[in-house]
Amino acid sequence: MIDRAGKPFDVLLQESVLAPLGMHESTFAQPLPAALEARAARPHGRDGKPFPGGAFTHPEQAAAGLWTTPQDLAKFAIAIQKGAAGLDNGVLSPAMTRTMLTPVMNDYALGLQIQDGGKGFGHGGSNMGFKAAMVGSVEGGDGAVILTNGDNGGDLAAGLMRAIAHEYQWAGNQTRLRTAVDLAPADKKALVGKDEIQGLGGFEIAEREGQLMITNRGAPWERLHAESEKVLFRLSSPIELRRLDNDSGQSVLGSSSVPYKRVESR
Repeated sequence: MIDRAGKPFDVLLQESVLAPLGMHESTFAQPLPAALEARAARPHGRDGKPFPGGAFTHPEQAAAGLWTTPQDLAKFAIAIQKGAAGLDNGVLSPAMTRTMLTPVMNDYALGLQIQDGGKGFGHGGSNMGFKAAMVGSVEGGDGAVILTNGDNGGDLAAGLMRAIAHEYQWAGNQTRLRTAVDLAPADKKALVGKDEIQGLGGFEIAEREGQLMITNRGAPWERLHAESEKVLFRLSSPIELRRLDNDSGQSVLGSSSVPYKRVESR
């Protein structure tokens, strides 16, 4: 895009997307201009401590370079909703919006994850010390944007999003009700150890005072529940673990699944 337009990326996006959509509190400038530093949230690690030196400057401007506010990002979500309704806002035409909402692989389309069988869309953000979530309905105008300034913010955003969906009675993003069962001691013992998810790192399961606990990639430990001896879940995430045997299984999110394998038993 830079080569084609002959302009710096942040200037190009400011002229073609941000300004036309009224996203006046947003910029792709990296690093963040000094004039905006005092207004910027400070990133924090999983231990809750701020990163020394402030925000990391990511070289991938398109994927990790947007500084924005929840209100501004909501304007982009609303532009998608208007495009889906057949309105041309000068940035996203109805034809482009339909392309963005058409899945290409599993539930993923052009920059968006498609939810609820095509009734909703979303996109998450994950930079060092920042986690973000944006969801919207294709019809009806429901949606929310949550931005956090901590590496544990993803779980917080997921819980808040479910609470918003419940409070405002959205058609999608509703909390799934499950009945947890107590596994036999032998089944709990078989789950304890470390597993590796293909291409996504690992997770660890432990038993503490009779309760199964899980952590992944250094995140805080949390309770792991069982719907059956083959299906495991936690409250902070819609991802579930489906066991095939004691040494393998599938990590499942919606219609997407990734295999995992046992790498260390305890």
